[in-house]
Amino acid sequence: MLAEHADLDYLVLECLAERTIALAQLRKRSDPSGGYDPLLKRRVEMLLPIIKRNGVKLVSNFGAANPLAAADAILAIAFRQGVPIKVAVVTGAGRGEAARLRGGMREPALRLRRAQL
Repeated sequence: MLAEHADLDYLVLECLAERTIALAQLRKRSDPSGGYDPLLKRRVEMLLPIIKRNGVKLVSNFGAANPLAAADAILAIAFRQGVPIKVAVVTGAGRGEAARLRGGMREPALRLRRAQL
């Protein structure tokens, strides 16, 4: 696996296409806390210990129709695994909104959220 055996700084997982975005919107309509990639939890649970141990940063568009809920899901996984992490979120693509980081530290249009253990 690349995350474990390659000398990486970043691992990028591309998870979206037009069809997956439409399906994510439907999931979010039926469950406002959903709308992100349905494989997010399985992928992050498997990758998180490896990328943390190897110092690899994960970049993905897991969030689909609900990037803030995806960030919360990732942070919950990190908390359960006892792994302190930072999660960045970009919202509002196509609507002219600013990029934001999820959480506590604030800069102009940026917020950062960390898993507290």
